[in-house]
Amino acid sequence: MTSRSLNSDPLRNFRFLVQISHPDLQSMARMGFMAVSGLAVNNEVIPYREGGNNTTTRKMPGQSDFGPLTLTRGFMAAPIVIGTADIGTGRDEIYKWFTQIFTVSLGGGFGKEPKGQTQGNFRVGVTIDVLAHPITQGGATASHAAGVDKPPPTKARFTLWNAWPMGYSFSDLEAGGNAVFIETLTLAHEGWSVLTAGQDPGSYI
Repeated sequence: MTSRSLNSDPLRNFRFLVQISHPDLQSMARMGFMAVSGLAVNNEVIPYREGGNNTTTRKMPGQSDFGPLTLTRGFMAAPIVIGTADIGTGRDEIYKWFTQIFTVSLGGGFGKEPKGQTQGNFRVGVTIDVLAHPITQGGATASHAAGVDKPPPTKARFTLWNAWPMGYSFSDLEAGGNAVFIETLTLAHEGWSVLTAGQDPGSYI
């Protein structure tokens, strides 16, 4: 049997990084989630028939619909703020982002926008990077090899447009349980694009 090169291995699904670009909540720039689901698109089918051809229904492509994206992570309370420093690892930016929808629905703005800027800019861009696995990370830089606090190289990138929170929920509470308390964020968006690096183990985005 002949040997198989590493560039024929599929990407791993457990190494990824989610980045949310919100102009008023800077702490959302880089967030950790335990699962991301819903990266899918469906094209609507428009059937029609022609006179004299009664045996076959012809089909044309219609509108494309991008389904909602669901992100989950363990819930942590907001950190203690002392001066300008956050003491702790918790974050409440998802809740702040979601409450912005209520403010916009009532005709108000959010935060202190510069003069002349449209208030209620709750739609943001979201980037999901699929990171290289250490085994297939052949061309990693010296900083990664030395363990510097930087994300591993990116092999694939999904970019979502005009995303906003359409749902926000928490897992059940149970006195006799032994599970992690989970928060779930569901995003509506207007489409995504995907960019992939080359098959060469040293090729990254």
